[in-house]
Amino acid sequence: MAQNQNQNQTQTTNPQSLEAYLQVKGPAMETYFENALGKTKKHEELAVKTPKVVTTVEGRSGVRRINIRNHQVLADAPPAWAGYDLGSSAPELLLGALGACLSHMYIVVAAIQKIPFTSVEVETSGTVDMRKGHPGFEEQVPGITDLEYTIYLGGGGLTPEGFKKLQEDVEKVCPVYNLVKNKNDITPHIVNIADNGDKRVIF
Repeated sequence: MAQNQNQNQTQTTNPQSLEAYLQVKGPAMETYFENALGKTKKHEELAVKTPKVVTTVEGRSGVRRINIRNHQVLADAPPAWAGYDLGSSAPELLLGALGACLSHMYIVVAAIQKIPFTSVEVETSGTVDMRKGHPGFEEQVPGITDLEYTIYLGGGGLTPEGFKKLQEDVEKVCPVYNLVKNKNDITPHIVNIADNGDKRVIF
């Protein structure tokens, strides 16, 4: 009997499982928010980040190399756009970023609330009409419309009301979800680089 109990405990605490990871994630996030949720300069330095991403266009192929800290992601166009399909399109990357942020916030909230999910998967989708903004479609604003996400959650033991509250808790704190959902201003800057390397700020 004792042996069976030990086996069951081992199965539920398998270090390779998502459930085991959530048991580690919860205390880590609680500690972070204890130190970050405040209005002092110290709190601000911990909580407020300013990510910077540099994207360069490769010669010959036109592939966009996205440099994020020590990581790289490739973006490319399909052959119809003179691309080589060596990477995802920008709209696909945006949908991927939305799915990544949503899934992360779901496990953050689940970990803090001690909800034992065994699996989490997010599917994001949208519609892109590449005619918008071009001749004959000038009045239509380009973008991604009909955005949807479906999240598949294994286990958890929640009621329908519990799942609804979880969704609301997640969407309230998900940065990319709120970036996509709400109006945001973008400030453009243009710097012209001469053949000799001199830079001239246009605006």
